[in-house]
Amino acid sequence: MTDREQWFETWGLLDAPPPEKLFQERCPVLGAAPFLSHVATYARMLLSTCAGFSSREAPCRSSACAVVSTTPLRHHMDDNEEQSAYWAEKSLIAEGLESDVAVAIGSLVLATKHTAVSDTDDAKLLVDIDLSIPGAAEARFIEYERQIRQEYDWVAGDAFRQRRTDILAALLNRFAIYSTGWFASRLEEQARKNLTRSLMNY
Repeated sequence: MTDREQWFETWGLLDAPPPEKLFQERCPVLGAAPFLSHVATYARMLLSTCAGFSSREAPCRSSACAVVSTTPLRHHMDDNEEQSAYWAEKSLIAEGLESDVAVAIGSLVLATKHTAVSDTDDAKLLVDIDLSIPGAAEARFIEYERQIRQEYDWVAGDAFRQRRTDILAALLNRFAIYSTGWFASRLEEQARKNLTRSLMNY
């Protein structure tokens, strides 16, 4: 399925006409510059994973959030989620969605900062999808770690290692990395192996 087809299919979950203009605004991510190559991969992963759930058990808003949450990142900034949430709410309202739906989706975007335990089914699912990469096969996770270092090549080595160690350790120290049964049963064990291996390397 092409990026365009996936975009239009996911928008259909909200019973809203898929906006061509908004898709064109998303193209910079899906055709990202080299330092954002893993962001493009991440965008496609969100869309395809949500699509796999949408016909069975996933809330529609999680799928919609996947569409809008991967807005072009502002390199060297640390408020990407806040900017993405603002962009999502504004863009969705402009496309005719009800304001309460747009605000709810903006809140889901903020949940991907992982600063608090998710307390709704939508948020739990989206956060688990967002964290699915630690549960990937070893080779894929190693590749992802390399891509993260490439994205933050402007950060000094010691500072990067400290920050990355803090992030990985925080995930590993959780009682459970994943909040939903589907992800926990399939990815928890592999995620803990990948995170442990990465921490040892740092």
